[in-house]
Amino acid sequence: MNTDWWVNENSADPGHITEPSNDAADSYHRYKEEMALLASAGLNAYRFSVEWARIQPEPGLVSRAQLDHYRRMIDAARDLGLVPVVTLHHFTNPRWFADRGAWRAPDAAALFANYVDMVMPILDGVELVCTINEPNMAAILASENAIESLQAGMLPAGDQQVSHTLVDAHVAARSILRSAGKRVGWSVAGQAFQAEPGAEEIAKAYAYWREDFFLDAARDGFQLDLVNSQGLGDPGTPMSSIESLIHWIGRPATWDDFSWIREQWDGPILAKGLVTGDDARRAVDAGASGVIVSNHGGRQLDPVPASLPALVEVIAAVGAETEVLVDGGIRRGADVALALALGARAVLIGRAWAYGLAAAGQPGVERVLSILRADLDRTLRLLGCASVAELDRSLVRVPRDW
Repeated sequence: MNTDWWVNENSADPGHITEPSNDAADSYHRYKEEMALLASAGLNAYRFSVEWARIQPEPGLVSRAQLDHYRRMIDAARDLGLVPVVTLHHFTNPRWFADRGAWRAPDAAALFANYVDMVMPILDGVELVCTINEPNMAAILASENAIESLQAGMLPAGDQQVSHTLVDAHVAARSILRSAGKRVGWSVAGQAFQAEPGAEEIAKAYAYWREDFFLDAARDGFQLDLVNSQGLGDPGTPMSSIESLIHWIGRPATWDDFSWIREQWDGPILAKGLVTGDDARRAVDAGASGVIVSNHGGRQLDPVPASLPALVEVIAAVGAETEVLVDGGIRRGADVALALALGARAVLIGRAWAYGLAAAGQPGVERVLSILRADLDRTLRLLGCASVAELDRSLVRVPRDW
């Protein structure tokens, strides 16, 4: 009853499931019989799924009883000589997670990673783990008018926002599991699309958000190819991330390239690396959803302007019509306050967290963030501000040559 699937099955809405599963094969209670049948048939592995809603029926609540149940399933498989293959997500979500927007929630991947941490103690002796079952189907079901399309015999493309979040969740879970020596993957529902002669490119584009995007994420050491930057305006085959980087180095990108990317992608785009008001204006005119003032740490060209003077110029040029972020030199909470007071919507940190990660892993990153937050809070108090919303230019003595 704590899953979104139970809600779907028991809804009075005629568009929902008309034949509820009820107890179905009752594998939850009869798993030992199932495993014995598998073993007697000469099979050597048993794949089953842990249900998130059973482990975490409410935010902040972890069911020890359900963790023990799934541990008994692992032990039963091993006692019969079967290799347990554990899947951590198989279509259903906790109701509270669905109420937050499910895979559209901004913290969805982090919530899934937190759930994976909860399950880790029972995975002792388990070598093979599947993070998410058929993620492409989950993304397809999240797309607009998915049920109507499926009922009409059509397979809609996966929702792109949900697809990216599922990949983020998979990568986060994979990191946790691999740190414990697990072999990790996810199971993509293969469609085996076949192209008619001459329609290869059409078939490739059709398959991407229905299958290939998720197969790319299954690669060891996931690297998402820049399929939205095919050829950068030149005819030819799609380029990988490395090929695109080499191409950019050999031929610097132009505003025409940016406009072309804008035409291909209807989602948000941030233009990073701008240090003049003129370039910020060009970015907004070319369709940027926001701009990031950055000199890339000064490691590309030594004499480029520092980020804060550039921020003042960019804010003056486009700050009234788009979001402006800034990075470079953010080492203290006071730096954050200064950037926000000058008009930045937010700041990015590119080195501080890396130092914490190198020193102590995730706890090191968390410590860096806590230091920044504490220093920002202290700075606000010293300025007489109750929150960052009260920061403005009146608190900064801006040099005349900025």
